[in-house]
Amino acid sequence: MKRATVALVLASLALLSFASAQETPAGPPNWRKLRSTAAFLGKFWNREARRYDLQALPLLQAFADSAKVTIRYDEPTMLRVAPVALAVGEGAEPPSQFDLVQLALAPRYALLPESGERAFGVFAAADIPARAPRVEEAQLDLLCANEWALAALALEGRDPRAVEKALQTLKSISGRIEIVNDGRSLLVLDIGANLRRMKALIPELDRPRQPVDLVPYSRGAHSDVARLVPHLRGVLVLLARNAGIAPESVYLAHDSETGVVSGMIPRALAGTLDAAIEAADNQRARAEAAAAADPKRFVQFTLSAPVNTDGPRFAARLRIFFEAEANLADARFLAQDEKSPLVHVRCRPWLETDIREAASLMGG
Repeated sequence: MKRATVALVLASLALLSFASAQETPAGPPNWRKLRSTAAFLGKFWNREARRYDLQALPLLQAFADSAKVTIRYDEPTMLRVAPVALAVGEGAEPPSQFDLVQLALAPRYALLPESGERAFGVFAAADIPARAPRVEEAQLDLLCANEWALAALALEGRDPRAVEKALQTLKSISGRIEIVNDGRSLLVLDIGANLRRMKALIPELDRPRQPVDLVPYSRGAHSDVARLVPHLRGVLVLLARNAGIAPESVYLAHDSETGVVSGMIPRALAGTLDAAIEAADNQRARAEAAAAADPKRFVQFTLSAPVNTDGPRFAARLRIFFEAEANLADARFLAQDEKSPLVHVRCRPWLETDIREAASLMGG
């Protein structure tokens, strides 16, 4: 019985030894999860200042040895990098070994992946945009606090510029934020901690797009609103972009013969457009009433043409600019002669300021 027991024990030991021999040897450590132990930080402790002085070269060498990774760097350059002071509060968790290296290199240099999973290089900050790896939004939580990465953060709101502007305050010195995908995403280059903060803030900054109700618009104008319409078109395009709709879906036109302003505009803008046309019509009505009350009331003055422009050509340009007023006999432009630069102007009093400003813009 005893012999059988001894044989069974020896067989079990043999099986255990065989199983152990078949186990796959442990792989290299996860370099992102290597914490800074007291022994590791003790190498950089400054007793007199009671702080840690992080030196780039020793940190690079210690991290490469602990993480079992390769790091390419220029040793003379790393020796010239000034130490960075680090104070760790009582009870606070010290940065990871990788983050300590990044803190020692910043802001002039950064540790970036070079080729493969366990190969790094020390690069100048200017090279970060070209060398930082792109990661998916779901992978942000895996990054070290000071690990550089490029990530696309999804948006659902109506004003990506407002979100981009708000996130600029969180950006690192070498970080970048760019609106992409027709305003539906932000392409952000930054360290892991900042990328996570930005992602967390986007739901508070982003606002759901409100549907824009487009309606046909048509209104006759008694006044000349031809100069007003181009400015209104610019407002429409800006509103369309902020609302997330195609700019070509909104438009506005003015028929100079009929005086009708028509187009496709947001319903909310119709009242504002009505008010603008009504104000222009009222101003025109007041001017016509004043002219009817005193049909002989005109002012006369003389303008000088710009350099290298004769009087007749200058008078013709002014008449084109004030064509509607000239057709109604409210303004008249007469060159003194073919060689003189002088142009005599006869107009209604309310036109004098506009004519003088137009002449000034033309260089006269």
